[in-house]
This record gives sequence, C-alpha cells and structure tokens, in this order.
Amino acid sequence: MDGPGYGLASISCPTASFCAAVDGLGYAVTFDGTTWADPISIDTGTSSYSVSCPTDSFCVMVDGYGRAVVGRT
Repeated sequence: MDGPGYGLASISCPTASFCAAVDGLGYAVTFDGTTWADPISIDTGTSSYSVSCPTDSFCVMVDGYGRAVVGRT
C-alpha cells in the first residue's frame, strides 16, 4: 500500500483503536489498534476513493464506481 505517487486517498479513524484507509491505487485496509490488515483491492480503474466510519467498529471504503469494501472490528 502507498507506492510512489499513490499516497492515501482517504482515511477515517473514529477511535484510536480502529481506522480504515484507501490509497490512490484502490487498496483498502483496516487498523485494529496494533496492526494494519492485509490490503484488499477495491478497484484500480478510478482515482476517486472515500472512507466513512459511522461507528467505532464499522467502516465502508468506496471507489468512484460505487463498489465498496466493509471493514469491522
């Protein structure tokens, strides 16, 4: 995740022990307070990504086409 020129596109951390992020290549990850999960590709054909964490244990990462990955603790 986060190769040259493809930094974080969006990140949300509702608590210190739960975050979700997506980079400019469309790889989404979650953080459980100690480690980041393995990246999951949500898309490589768009440059628009968004992360929303409505609660402290649930996040949704969405690409420019509306495809989503859900992360939860």
